[in-house]
Amino acid sequence: QKEALIYAGLIALCAVVVGTLHHPYYFNACRFGMRLRVACCGLIYRKALRLSLKSLDSKSSGDIINLLSTDTTRIEYGMYYLPFLIIG
Repeated sequence: QKEALIYAGLIALCAVVVGTLHHPYYFNACRFGMRLRVACCGLIYRKALRLSLKSLDSKSSGDIINLLSTDTTRIEYGMYYLPFLIIG
């Protein structure tokens, strides 16, 4: 019974260690990912404003919206999983 209490205490200690180490990393990764997404959206928007009328006819507004919504969000999510990519 004493051995079971030791194991339970070690499991609880591991949960505390994971909580204190993982959450600050995840918070900073979320913050950096959001900043990166906002920067990319700003660059895409600035480029869309500089396009000529001939270029705008060849691209639909859906392409630009897709870049702003889907693709930049994937860049943001990539920041969360970057350490796993490095480990892999």
